[in-house]
Order: sequence, then C-alpha cells, then structure tokens
Amino acid sequence: MMPLGGLGMVVLAGFVLKSDTFRDELGLAPLPYALWLTMVRYVSPLGIVVIFVDALGVYQVSFAAHWPWLLAILVAMVALGETLSPRLRSALRTG
Repeated sequence: MMPLGGLGMVVLAGFVLKSDTFRDELGLAPLPYALWLTMVRYVSPLGIVVIFVDALGVYQVSFAAHWPWLLAILVAMVALGETLSPRLRSALRTG
C-alpha cells in the first residue's frame, strides 16, 4: 500500500495544491522549479504505477526491455498534460 500513498502524495503535490505554495517553500529559480514540477506531475506517478503493477504481479516489467514504451508513455503524458493545463508555463512566467 506504500506505493498508493506515494502516488497520492505526488498527485496532491503536482495537481491539487497551489503552485505558489511550493515555489515559495522550495525557493527555486523558475527553471529548476519547472523541472521539479514536471518530475512531480509526470515522472514520479508513472514510476510509482510501474513499480506497483510489478509488485502486484499483474505484469512483470523488465525495464531493459520496456524502456522505449515507458519513455513514449512519459512523453505522451507530459505533452498531453501540459497542453491541457498551462500551469507550468505560468510558473515559468511568474518566477
């Protein structure tokens, strides 16, 4: 159940809580903050879901064999997410 707790935390931090709160608390410049936000919103949830599915035994994930698919899913998630939500662009502008 720990992966589900971690998934909830990154979804909360990346999508629910206000961007200004994290920017002020972290004290990062715009580019490092944008990278952090991208990691929290897309890379971390994908990694946690892959680990959770592998741990449940639903699907055996071999990272050496599946990395192109995982990378393609990640790129698609980032492109779709940032197209639908301009939050990262506004974070870069206000920094």
